[in-house]
Amino acid sequence: MPSAWLPWPTTRWTLGHWCRAASSSATAPWRKICHNTSSPTLAPPSRGSMRIVAIAVLDPAVDPVDYPHISNAIYGFVVNSLCLRVSEMSPSALGATTVTFGSCLEHEIAMSKVHRMGEYRLSFIKHDEGRNLRHLALDLIVWLMLVNFPLDCLDATSLAASIGSFAILLH
Repeated sequence: MPSAWLPWPTTRWTLGHWCRAASSSATAPWRKICHNTSSPTLAPPSRGSMRIVAIAVLDPAVDPVDYPHISNAIYGFVVNSLCLRVSEMSPSALGATTVTFGSCLEHEIAMSKVHRMGEYRLSFIKHDEGRNLRHLALDLIVWLMLVNFPLDCLDATSLAASIGSFAILLH
């Protein structure tokens, strides 16, 4: 197997080598495999792969008009600096962009701390915890037609129990 495929150096490194590599201005030899300059519009992952979604949030906030440009910058930072695989990326109204990571581990690495991206602080939140989560109007009154519902269970108590996992019976 060629050494370019390995995520670690093939030579034996001592602690002095690691310290010099970390303190030098040149990038470490294992960093070259992390760089990916392709565009963020990648093909969706295969059916068996795990898709983990997070929302990238920048502090200080960015104007929503600039979200397409910011999402390209965030993609470059996540792929090149954090060395994480990104399956898909799209602008989002809940944050700067929505990021789909390649695995649970990469999702946890991204969400573990606040990352410094130039003059911005980049943090990731779960896809269902956007900044305007509490402002979404989810109260709807609907007519529900229950097909093949048993006729002997048409009392209010049975109806409320049957739809109790997703709705509340008003009348």
